[in-house]
Order: sequence, then structure tokens, then C-alpha cells
Amino acid sequence: MVLSALTFAAVETGIESGAGIWGYVFLTAGRGLSHETAGVIISAYWTMMSAGRVVLGPVAERLGPARVLAAAVVGVPLGALSRWLTYDH
Repeated sequence: MVLSALTFAAVETGIESGAGIWGYVFLTAGRGLSHETAGVIISAYWTMMSAGRVVLGPVAERLGPARVLAAAVVGVPLGALSRWLTYDH
């Protein structure tokens, strides 16, 4: 059980860090944003990751982790769909 939790934490941290690091490169080199703008966007990414943990901890204690996880499972595809619909095809 402990080994699987450690493995999950390592993979999750890697995914989040990869998105933060490569996001900056993508925004500057891939999308042509200025370094300052890309920095602000990536800072907002890390701020929201931290804020999400701060907010969802007490929410999960109150509502239960199953409800929070169910909302996340529904919310992620909806967020991806929203992003795809607003993307300049």
C-alpha cells in the first residue's frame, strides 16, 4: 500500500512539474509569447495548483473524498471540452 502511494505521488509530481516546465517553453518558443507573459501564465498555473490543494482539503473533509473525486472526474473532461471549443482551430 505504501509503495503504491509513493509511486502515485512520484508520477503525479512528475506530470505536474512537466506541465509547468514545458508549458513555459511551449508558450515562448511554440506560441511566441513574451517571456514575461509566459512567466505570468506559468505562475498562475502553480498558484492554482496550490490553491486547489488548500481549498479541496477542507472541502473533502466536509463532503467526503468520494464526492470531491467524482466532481473532479466530471470536471476535467468538461474543462478539456471547454478549452477545445475555445481553441482557435
